[in-house]
Amino acid sequence: MKPLIVFDSYRTLIFKRGLDRLVQQFFAAHRKIKIPLSYINQTYQVLYERHKLTHPRWSSEAERRKYYRNYNGELAATLGFQISETEADALNDLLKKSSWAVYPDVKKTLQKLQRDGYTLGVLSNWAADTLEDILEKLGVKKFFRFIYSSHDLKLDKPDPRIFSAVLRKQRSQYSKIYYVGDDYETDILPARKAGLEPILIDRQNFYPAKIDGLKIKSLKQIEKQLD
Repeated sequence: MKPLIVFDSYRTLIFKRGLDRLVQQFFAAHRKIKIPLSYINQTYQVLYERHKLTHPRWSSEAERRKYYRNYNGELAATLGFQISETEADALNDLLKKSSWAVYPDVKKTLQKLQRDGYTLGVLSNWAADTLEDILEKLGVKKFFRFIYSSHDLKLDKPDPRIFSAVLRKQRSQYSKIYYVGDDYETDILPARKAGLEPILIDRQNFYPAKIDGLKIKSLKQIEKQLD
């Protein structure tokens, strides 16, 4: 039987479209300054690295709103501005206009992998119970035999137990299990520790050309990495 391929979701399969432009629009309206999109994207990367090991959970809309109020305040401060809680809430309301999208290489690659006989799954950190619905709306849920999130499992990457919790039964069915993710620290290291074969997808050339393990720039390259 061909290997099982399990994917991360955010920044591997899907992304938020236009967040940078909405932030730019917000500060143009509230501070009368146009911040370059490249600087906004760099700031989002800084915040991602700062928070990636403390994945959030909330049990109510009030908790979710408080989390993003604090996050948006931190975003503004990293950009060089102090905003009020009211402004942070306003920024959050504006950012809700951003929609989820799949990367251009995703659908055709998943379709080809499925056609070639690979079994596909998703295992991802996700703060709410919305991941399956998002993948359904984007037209890719049909490609996956299973979809698990940290919200479902009450475990977060980089804890390697999240892989064991999902893949315990599959280990006897497949000679090899690959895990595809975009972050070396939260995807590659814990997947390897759990006994999977990790593949790093580095769409933005964030990592050096040579890393400790397999690396691709596009999902179109994935089959060349499979045994």
